[in-house]
Formats: sequence, C-alpha cells, structure tokens
Amino acid sequence: MPDLCSTPPNFTLTNYHDNSSMSLTSSNGKVILLSFMSTACGHCINWMQHMQQIQNDYETNTGVQLIGVLFKAGGAVTPADVLAMITAAGITPTFSLLMDDGTVKPLYMSGLTGPSIGYPFSYIISPSYVIANKWHRLSTTNGDSVSFDSADPDDIEYFVRFRIDDLLAARDPWDTVLALDYSGTMNSSITIGTATQLKVDFLHEAVSTFLRVWKDYARCQDRIGIVYFDCNASSSGPLVQILSGNNIQTLIGAVEAKTANGCTAMGAALATGLGLLGSGSNKRFLVLFTDGMQNRNPLIYHPTPATLRIDNVATANYPPPLTGLCFCTSGDGGQSTYAGTLPVVLNGITIPIYTIGIGVPGSWQQMLQDISAATDPAGQFNADVDVWPNLKEFFIETLIDLFRSNSLQLVAKTQGTLSAGASSRVETFTLNKSVKKLTVLLSWVGNEAPLTFKLRKDGTSINLSHKVTEDITYRFATLSFPHYQETKRVVTPFRKFNLTEKKPSVDKMVAAADYATFLPLPWAQKELIGAEGNWEVIVERTFQGEQTSVPYHLMILADDTELKYTFSVPPHVFFAGDSIPVTIKASDSLKPIEKIFSAQVIVHKPTVVVDDLLAKYDAKRKTVQVDTQISRDLAPGPLGENIGKLMQDKKAMASLAKTKLETVSLQKASKTILTEKTKDLKGLFRGFYGNTHVPGIYKLDFKIKGVGERCGVFERVESRTVLVMPKSVQKIAKKKGRAGKK
Repeated sequence: MPDLCSTPPNFTLTNYHDNSSMSLTSSNGKVILLSFMSTACGHCINWMQHMQQIQNDYETNTGVQLIGVLFKAGGAVTPADVLAMITAAGITPTFSLLMDDGTVKPLYMSGLTGPSIGYPFSYIISPSYVIANKWHRLSTTNGDSVSFDSADPDDIEYFVRFRIDDLLAARDPWDTVLALDYSGTMNSSITIGTATQLKVDFLHEAVSTFLRVWKDYARCQDRIGIVYFDCNASSSGPLVQILSGNNIQTLIGAVEAKTANGCTAMGAALATGLGLLGSGSNKRFLVLFTDGMQNRNPLIYHPTPATLRIDNVATANYPPPLTGLCFCTSGDGGQSTYAGTLPVVLNGITIPIYTIGIGVPGSWQQMLQDISAATDPAGQFNADVDVWPNLKEFFIETLIDLFRSNSLQLVAKTQGTLSAGASSRVETFTLNKSVKKLTVLLSWVGNEAPLTFKLRKDGTSINLSHKVTEDITYRFATLSFPHYQETKRVVTPFRKFNLTEKKPSVDKMVAAADYATFLPLPWAQKELIGAEGNWEVIVERTFQGEQTSVPYHLMILADDTELKYTFSVPPHVFFAGDSIPVTIKASDSLKPIEKIFSAQVIVHKPTVVVDDLLAKYDAKRKTVQVDTQISRDLAPGPLGENIGKLMQDKKAMASLAKTKLETVSLQKASKTILTEKTKDLKGLFRGFYGNTHVPGIYKLDFKIKGVGERCGVFERVESRTVLVMPKSVQKIAKKKGRAGKK
C-alpha cells in the first residue's frame, strides 16, 4: 500500500467505456480521485452514485480526473461485471471505469489492517507529486492526522470535494529550520498560578504545537529541520518531510528529550541552520529562539554599521554588552565547534530569519531585531519578558506569517483562568463564510489539572471524535468545512423486503404493534455545518472534581483564501519619544474592503526600564540567591552577574513583565491624507502611537472587524513587537551612522 506522500504505483488497465488502455501517469498534472470498488460490494454501488455527482460538478474542469478501478475475487473483471454494477447503481457514469486484471488492487490495498478497512477504498492524488490524502474506511492507526475515516458516503463526498478544491489551489512548498536555545538559563523555573515548571518545558510545548498545527495544513514537499544550541550547535540531521510517516512525532520526541545546560552558541546555531537550508528550490525560512545572549564564538556582530555577519571575533570586537566569552570546558577558549566556512554575511540573504526572544536583556533585543531585519525579505522580531503564553503565541504567529501569501490566519486569541470550583468557561468567536478550515488550540499551565474543550455553533454541538490531538498541556482540533455530522440516531421499523427491490416505499413502514415481524433499521438525522456564524468554545476540566485554579490560553486559526490583510509597523529603529505609525489593510479576492467596523491596536506598554533595574544591583549592592549554573552560563563580568541576579529576582522580573494597556483607533487613510491618490487608500487604515517615553519592548495587538463581499463578516487579530531604544543609544547610533537604519 502506498504511504502518505509516496509516489503512487503506475498501472495500465482497460477502460470499460471505449476498450482503450489507460495508465495512471496519463493523468499527471491533475487532482485524481482514485477509487477501488469490488463488483460484489453493495457499498461500492452506492459510492458510484456519489462519484458521478462529483464528476458532474467537475466535468468541465480539466484539472480534475475521477478514476474507478473495479476488481473481483478470483480473476479479471469483465465488461458484463461492469454493466451489472452500473445497472444496479442506476447511473450512466461519465468518469473512467477501469477493469482490474487482478494485478492493480494488491498494489494499493495490500497490508491494510484494522476493523475499519473495507470497500470502496480511495485515494486522492495531488497534481504534481504524491498522494496528498488517504481516506474512506482507512485505519488511522498510523497516526496521520490527515487520514480520513468514515463509513458514510455522504460524509465522504463532502470531504472529497473539499480536498479537490484544496489541491487545485496549490501553494509553493517550503523548508524551515528551527534553531532552539538549550543553554543553562532554560533550566530556570517559572511559576504561573499554582504551577511551577522549567522554562525549557514551555519551549517543548511551543515547538510541539508549531509542528502539529503545521502538519494539518502542510503539503507533501514541506520540510523541517532542527538545530539545538548550548555550548555548541548540533542538528537533527537533514531536512525531513512534515507529512511522511512519523517524522513529526520523531522530531517532537527528540525536542522533548533534549536537556538544557551550558553556554549560548547562537552564532554557530544560526550558521548551521542556514547551511541546512542550503539552496533548494523550496521557499526557505529560519526561526531562531533564545532566552538570553550569545557568548560563544563564532559571534553575530556588526563589523561596520551597515553589515551584520557571523564570525570568530577578537576581544576588542565583542558586540556590546559582551565583555568575555563563556568557557564550557577547560581550554576551549570560548570557542564552539562549527565546521562551516566563516564569515557568514547576513545582509541581503534571501532566507527570512524570524527571531523570538523571551527574557532577553535589552541590548540583546536589539541584536535579535538586527538579525531579523538584515535579510531580504526581512523576517519578524518577537520578544517579551513572560514565557507563557508569549512563547507559544510567537511560534504560532510565526507559522501564520510563513503562510502569509497563502491562507492561514488568526481569528482570535484569549487568556483566562478556570477558577477553583468552576467546572467550565465559555469563550466566543466569529467565523466568516469563506473559511475552509478551523483549528482550535487550547493550552494550560500544569499537567496535574488537565483541561479539554467542546465546540458549539448556534446551539449545535460539533462532533470532534477522531479530530482532537491531545498532549499533557494542550489540546487542539482541526475541522474542515462544510463539516458533515450526524446529529442523532433513531430506530425506525421497516417491513422485511426483497433485497432485489431497489427502494422500499413509505408504505412498508408499520405500526409499533407489528414490530416483531419487521426489521428495525437505524436512521440518522444529518446536518451540514458551514463556517459562517457565531461559535463557542467550552473550556472545561478533564476531571470535574478538581478544585485547582488553572490558567489557560486559547487560539482560533482559520484557513481562508479569499480574505487577505496586512498589519504593519515600519521596520526601522524607534527611540524613546518617537511616534510609532501603524497600518491595517484588508482585501476580499484582491478587492479592498471598505466596510471596516473596527480597526485598532492594543499596545502593551512597558512600565519599567531594564537598565534601571540592573543599575540598582550595583548602586545598592543588592544580593539575591543566584543559581551557580545560570551564573556560569551568562557572559563573564559584572553585567553578566547582574543579569543573572535580575533573572532570579522574582519581584524585579514581575515589575519588568508588568505592562500598561493603551488603545489606538485607526482611521481611514483617505480621511487623513489628502495628497495621495484616493484609489490607493481604499481599505487602508492608519494611526500613530506616541506614548513611547519608556524604552523597552512594546507588544502591539492588531485587531480588525469588517465585512467583505465574498468572505462575509470577519474578525482577525495578530501581534507585532516593537523595540524602543533609549535616547542615549540614539546619540551613539548617530555618531556611528546607524540611526534609523533598517
């Protein structure tokens, strides 16, 4: 049996319609529905009718090919066998009907096991390379979440239509490398609510959700690689496919098994990641995560104001505030192992680098921002003090940005607490009509009080059986639209009738008094559920008697090809007192959307300055208990020591994490700017945030609500990170010619 993302075996069989020979490769370049049907199978006769309905809708689409392969036990299928089947189905099929000679069915169905295996059995094959999905009575024990398992032909038909449309709207495949910081500072403990866990555990969850959510939206040629860095950098090996076999589960296992210790060889990790991506034909991205600073050669630094590179650096050229390298073993001189060629110049490389910083000291925040801005096209810089839920948000929003030219979008996100004694809590969101997929992602802190969720639309509970992925601290489910489900089942008595009779008439139904002489048959009420409307997520405890207060975080993702939008901030350096311009623009099938009800930015403004907190340790000789491992992992010298104290001073870190919320309402650009052509301003909303007198990280939550002609009523949200530098840095930058540089 061909595996997911393997090349389907070619074959040549006789077509019943004209007695010609037809091969599978003759349909290359098309989306193929390949269904195997037994001549002795009543379900297959039923499925023939559904195939013809699909064929009728795609008859004029030259990019779609439906193929039915008929087989029978003990020999080759004859034209008489085919005629009997289509007569029983009551149709005149216009899709290809191939007669198996006994050799093809084993190629596609050998090795199948499980109680749900049966006929008909089908594949959907993508136009350019490989099997894109397996479905219809296929055992899902192989762990592939994209497998489809249903015995209801109506359900299958809706699923087939969705997958065909999905594959017709093909996107370019892409490669991504995750460079992950496993230095010793990742072993620091974080307390949220009543739960305490290591920072590295939050990294495990963030990477796991990133990979699993990507898998639900991936193409077969999408590939992933991972680089780990502590004292040195090491990789998981060559890039592997997202969808094939158990690749993702293997990578998640490796990520979760990796322990944190040692120094921070960030330069070696970044260079290793770029080397893994190479020069392939796929679109390429690199995501760099760190919780601290680089302190091992090779370093990332500015040899000139306009150049950013990775190279071994002498003491005089250490990037500030580094005063010395971190020694992991005696005599290593602060040098990490890197076998590639140096220097590596970051400016202008065509691989966007996305940087994620959690708890990164101020001077190194600027370094991460410089890294993401150096490439062409540029990546994104995300940073914050608190690890939860920011780290997971940053990874998921990075995934969304990788899909930017395609369709994955963030509908809503919310943070709440299921208080002690409360059994559930309801969160709401709105979906628009052009949404093709929905992903609900719920996570929480602490594995001793697990949560789960139910989904409801307009009072109807959604059947999520076989759709929920569960882990210790998160649950998520992906739903395709239209979603087809049985609402309830009733038993209706029918008279026993002759099985050769095509359809039992209504008069066969009888009174309950005669029930004993009749055959009770189950009958299901069925419902087709679309995306458009108001939805509810019911967050509840897995164990209802639990009394612990549990912080949770919820993200709602949507797959939507009609709605396009941009949330933007200029990519240059901001200094204290500067106004930050923000813009929002939305379009519906490339047509600007002007019916915007709300366009705003929620600004999370810092309330204290990192340098002020660090200065207190020197001025007052303030002491805190410092973990010797974390102290050793930081850069040598007074600054590294003070940063170590800051990171373990809970009161100081709490003040650093505290933010003030302020809202900026954006206005139609056509009303505020009269010098530009009005047609260029349609659908564009602009505003300014000027209260930036406190240097630090400003997190901007963009929110928009509106209605488009084709996408319908919609809401979307996304975050951006802006680093505001002190005025003192601006003076230095002006002297070096770097002020205002990208």
